[in-house]
Amino acid sequence: MKNIWLLLFSQLIFSQLQVSSFYPTFGASGNYFGRKVEINNNDVVVSSGYNNSFNQLGKVYVFDFTDNNLIQTDVLIESDVSGPDKFGSSISKENDKIAIGAQNQGANNSNLGAVYLYKKINGNYQFHQKITSVNNTANDNFGRYVKLFNNRLYISSKNNVYVFDLDNNVWTLSQTLSVANETDLGTKIEIANNQLLISSGHYNGYNSTKIYSFNMVNNLWNYQSTFNYNPNQIFNFKLYNSQLYIVDDTSGLVSIYDFSDNNWVLNSSFQIPLNDQIYDEIVVNNENIFLGSNTYILQLSRKFALLHYKKVNGIWTSQAPIYSNETNAQIDDYFGSSLALEGSNLIIGCPGEFSPGPTQTGRAYYADTTLSLEENFLNSFYFYPNPTKDILHIENDFIDKIENVSIFQIDGKKIATIKSNFETIDLTNLTKGAYFFKILFHNNEIITRKIIKK
Repeated sequence: MKNIWLLLFSQLIFSQLQVSSFYPTFGASGNYFGRKVEINNNDVVVSSGYNNSFNQLGKVYVFDFTDNNLIQTDVLIESDVSGPDKFGSSISKENDKIAIGAQNQGANNSNLGAVYLYKKINGNYQFHQKITSVNNTANDNFGRYVKLFNNRLYISSKNNVYVFDLDNNVWTLSQTLSVANETDLGTKIEIANNQLLISSGHYNGYNSTKIYSFNMVNNLWNYQSTFNYNPNQIFNFKLYNSQLYIVDDTSGLVSIYDFSDNNWVLNSSFQIPLNDQIYDEIVVNNENIFLGSNTYILQLSRKFALLHYKKVNGIWTSQAPIYSNETNAQIDDYFGSSLALEGSNLIIGCPGEFSPGPTQTGRAYYADTTLSLEENFLNSFYFYPNPTKDILHIENDFIDKIENVSIFQIDGKKIATIKSNFETIDLTNLTKGAYFFKILFHNNEIITRKIIKK
């Protein structure tokens, strides 16, 4: 269970990125476009999910991304794919190759899994090869995570990671990776230089605590060490420039580690908001870290915030949160639930957005991380005193931008809505305990804070 604490601090907000949405111009099918996103060279790859109500398959779409213009070039789907297969639940791209996982494919709901490979020929991606479960056992979920790196293909199943090499234009199994006594290897795969990291447990489901390191010797991966992250959980991680970035939403930390003497050693960390939103997606480049979310605790539908941190004078500094263009603030748009970053180009999945409707058709967004819109909207936001016996004070440079403040019990039941006089809120009549305050602004941005009544 996530521990939620209120932090009182003056947070410098420097800038907010400008984002633009996109959607397929042909072949659109299914729900939740933006479920997974990927970018490599000048290609953007986005998947959608199965629409059970309309019996529409989820597909994978390819866009040419040149000079900040997105032009759709391909729709990828095969005749043997069915709705429950989860085709596109994992995707990876490198140079002229695309790998697509369908982790639930298999007769009679066997969930054996499969991976589809595509290759770019004369400007378009064409089907190249299908790889099915190596173990051929029920619930193997072969293809739950796929990774193309340095002309190799990595595929995880329930408890193994398989390495394939391209031999005479055919992907051929070259190595099987496993760890003794590990029963859930392969939730995520990260590779850089001669280092391979594989996590265990469901990394965005609160219970991943281990990352296994492998190094390459004579073109084969060899187990090197185990990083045991205790007492909390790894919600997600990223390997970038030989550093390991770990998101721990329970503690409200992003921690950065260096590899030294066969171990990961803490270099630095910074605080992230501790509220009911659970941050479990991360992408990194030299100057930016973006944190996205797939879920939250309270049953309060909302637009999801994408957190942005920028390195300023060597310190990771919070920037203005980024939101989708969804006009309904009460919709779970899942903005930032999938992220991809290459150079300065950021791709953001927003699979819950309703536009163009009538269901959660979804959207994806792109942004140039070198461009921003000056924004000081959340500068110096204070709630005090907390805990409080009676009067809660709210201070913000833009207090007049607040639309209303809703108060919820810890179980999610709304007990009050305040529409004026936000500077001082009388809590005298509330019983002792913890409450969530949901602050809605005129521009539909939402902040949630936990307040303790003494």
